[in-house]
Amino acid sequence: MSVHNQRYGSKRSRNMPPVEFPHQMGRDCVTSAMRNMLAFYGLDMPEAVIFGLGCGLSFWYSDIPESPFPVLLGQNIALEYDLCAMLDIKLQVHAETPGSLNVRDVVIERACRGIPTIIKADPYYLDYCWRDMPPGTERTHFGEHILVVVYADDATAWISDIWSDELERVSLDALLAARTTEDGYAFLRPRGRWYEMQFPDEFLWRQKLLPALRMTAQRMLAAQGAFGIAGIRLAAQRMSNWVLSASMECVSTGSAIIAQRMDEGATGSCFRQLWVEFLEWVAEHLQLPRYAEIATTIQEDVVPLWRDLILLFRSLATEAANGTWRQQASLQVDTLLHAIALREEEIFQQCLKIR
Repeated sequence: MSVHNQRYGSKRSRNMPPVEFPHQMGRDCVTSAMRNMLAFYGLDMPEAVIFGLGCGLSFWYSDIPESPFPVLLGQNIALEYDLCAMLDIKLQVHAETPGSLNVRDVVIERACRGIPTIIKADPYYLDYCWRDMPPGTERTHFGEHILVVVYADDATAWISDIWSDELERVSLDALLAARTTEDGYAFLRPRGRWYEMQFPDEFLWRQKLLPALRMTAQRMLAAQGAFGIAGIRLAAQRMSNWVLSASMECVSTGSAIIAQRMDEGATGSCFRQLWVEFLEWVAEHLQLPRYAEIATTIQEDVVPLWRDLILLFRSLATEAANGTWRQQASLQVDTLLHAIALREEEIFQQCLKIR
């Protein structure tokens, strides 16, 4: 069943391959790639709904040993797995050793046959990702980036990616480098991963909306340690200490990256804005206005807190040498994260009370 996406529109590339692919420029690489793939197979829905069906809203705090600064994520790191489980899509993620891949591997062979395939790829090697950056911008590695290889011929591949509003053509050599690089942090390397997906005859999406919504709320409330509401409270303690104790260089660099990661989804709210749109969509399509009220509460009470936190980290990125400001920022980080945890806890409890 296809639900036409009126909100975001659609644009065909000026450089189309033989396969017609419903590319739309999205707001997060995972939800964008999954939205476009599902549209190709007949389920054309807003990216925010894909996010919601994948139980996309989350929180994770981590002191990853390989990273010199803490990691804060607002998105479910298993979103694509949860989305496929919700929609009865069989998903297998293949990982290939770098030495086993060549420019004509299974992904390219599939693309030559007109079978679009989701892969992990490092944007460092894809020139179009940096085309609109300011002069002098230093390229960075991030092998967890997701895109779709739509089609390929003997020399090039057509790519559907969040970085562009149309399909991009890249050389097979550049794509191979992006898929097999061993540069950057080890835990963020692409490792030749690609997604094999088997789609059902019919997408029974409507009856999955409320289970996905409730599962998201339950996870946020029940999670312990570094995840969910508990994770936000842990981050309040750990992050305020990190702001004071880490070196000036670490706070400066780390704060910039932390702010960038929390700004994912192009909403400046640690993915909370995408969930607001999902709740609004559920309220409209299932005629449950209480969810629209909760969406408004998140929009007015929670989203601004996340935006303030992101702005605070951006300020730290440029003012880390100011010891007095770091002390003030440490207190503000603790205050904002505790306020977020309390408000989100109340909201998720409200979500579970709706019948």
